[in-house]
Amino acid sequence: MTKDIINVAIIDNVYLEVTCSNKGQMYELKEFFSCYVPDYRYNPKYKARLWNGKISFYNIYDRTLPVGLLKYLKLFLKKYHYKIRLNFKMSDFKNDITPDELLPFYDALFDKDGIYPRDYQQQAIFTALKNKRGILEAATGSGKSLVIYSILRYVMEDVDGHVLIVVPSINLVTQLFQDFKDYGWYDNYDDVTLLYGKSKNYDPDKKVTISTWQSIYKKREKFFSQFDAVLVDEVHSAKSLSIQNILKKSVNAEYRIGLTGTLPTEIVDRFNIFGFLGPVIYKLRSKTLIDNGYLSDIKIVNLHLEYSTDETSLVKSCNFSEEIDFIINHPLRNKMFDYIFQNSHVKDTDNILILAQRIAHIDSIVEYLKDKYPNKVVLRTDGTTDPQEREDIRKYIETHDGVIFVATYGTLSTGANIPKLHHVVLASSYKAKIKVLQSIGRGLRKHDSKNCIVIWDVVDDLRYKTRNNTYKLNYTYSHFLKRLEYYKEQEFSFINKKYKLI
Repeated sequence: MTKDIINVAIIDNVYLEVTCSNKGQMYELKEFFSCYVPDYRYNPKYKARLWNGKISFYNIYDRTLPVGLLKYLKLFLKKYHYKIRLNFKMSDFKNDITPDELLPFYDALFDKDGIYPRDYQQQAIFTALKNKRGILEAATGSGKSLVIYSILRYVMEDVDGHVLIVVPSINLVTQLFQDFKDYGWYDNYDDVTLLYGKSKNYDPDKKVTISTWQSIYKKREKFFSQFDAVLVDEVHSAKSLSIQNILKKSVNAEYRIGLTGTLPTEIVDRFNIFGFLGPVIYKLRSKTLIDNGYLSDIKIVNLHLEYSTDETSLVKSCNFSEEIDFIINHPLRNKMFDYIFQNSHVKDTDNILILAQRIAHIDSIVEYLKDKYPNKVVLRTDGTTDPQEREDIRKYIETHDGVIFVATYGTLSTGANIPKLHHVVLASSYKAKIKVLQSIGRGLRKHDSKNCIVIWDVVDDLRYKTRNNTYKLNYTYSHFLKRLEYYKEQEFSFINKKYKLI
């Protein structure tokens, strides 16, 4: 029996046209590329039975499928035993290069006696340039900015148009620009322009644009048509519609590379990323880098804060927001910093990063520390802090000892490069895998002043006993159990300590 043939053609660098032989195939394809949206059960359309809770990445009306899902189209064909006819060559998506051919490129770009790509970085760079599109999933601290720099400099010579680098925050725009200088590109201002928030020096004629996604996602197609390559740092953010719109409008970008330390776990989020950039083409775990001596060893101390029976009874009827308010405003909670700072693991010269979620919590911590430790330098930052001030703080920590740096997760959990950190305190509860692992990654970078990074995971134990003599979990404790899963998955060592709030 003759098997039905599915025809696949290239529309542009974003979409394929996938034409089926019949409607049955079409609906099979639509269902195969359909995923449930997180929390779909709470959506009013789902509750009203107007929507089944799924989105499909194959559009049956215009017969389009994102190019990055071509790998999964092959799985569909295998499942249903269909044949495929391509109007293009798979080799059109790749560069015909070998790792050895890149060695002269590295020698010309870097000083062998100074900064030079490590073996695993060379592998990531080669894989990206060979495939032209895809995700490099490399652990925080692996040196992704050097990988970005190397890819950028190669691509600049390979394409006629411009290159767009998308980052999630303002401080990463300025940090990446400075990193390029540190790698030896001293005149990078001749070719690189920065676009973010209040920046006034954007120059569209320069070949490279580094921008936050927030600054450009509303721009029209004409702005994006100039780019022959798009590099997305911290690509886990690309699950958002705003970044997807940037990638959709960049129809001329043949190079489409994303970098991240951790990808989302939801299938729908992964397909949103893979669809417009490509699948994972390179993966490197923290444990591998630690074992090979590229990252600091890690020790996690789960510091369980024990509350009184009256307090646990008070909180048991609270919703999540009310529980957080209780924790932040507890008059004795900040005393746990005394336990940490006076611990034998903490030296007076150690630099400590404290991460919290809410600005009100940051304010409370800073006030306590300045009052209790007047001889310490206590710095702070949040989303309202000027980018240059953030960069100044980062540089200050790198040249000073005994600094306490208090920041929101949103400003410091992702991307910030501060190797001279000896302790990271997770002062607020989080369960999101990406946020947790990225926060830990702030301290994994090696520095001459440390052999190990100590992560203090502050756990608010507000569990209470039921009549059956079993424990009912409070919200933040259940978050801790999720973090514990991540630690075990990453093979991080940890110990548990208790501290009674009295």
